[in-house]
Amino acid sequence: TLTQNEMIFKRLHLGTVAYGLDSMDEVQSHIFSIYTQQSQDPPAQKGPTLTTKVRRTMSSRVHEAVKAIALCHNVTPVYESNGVTDQAEAEKQYEDSCRVYQASSPDE
Repeated sequence: TLTQNEMIFKRLHLGTVAYGLDSMDEVQSHIFSIYTQQSQDPPAQKGPTLTTKVRRTMSSRVHEAVKAIALCHNVTPVYESNGVTDQAEAEKQYEDSCRVYQASSPDE
């Protein structure tokens, strides 16, 4: 297209809680706690399960919301150096300062 759509992630809203640009470190902390908790928990045992409803923690709610955004939106990190764009490759080292994200427009 001839237009340039620049999308900036500004807010994550989860019903009664909203995280903005000033609280993204809290979102990161929730996600980190989910992954560290999963690595420390023993494997779940198979057998009869309870049918009672368990209230999910805020960390699990944030994790599921961020996972849904990641899975439903195709965003690719691209690295720019001296005006030259390069697709990310696993064997190269890149600085965070030259990373930008590209995605197709929702109407494409």
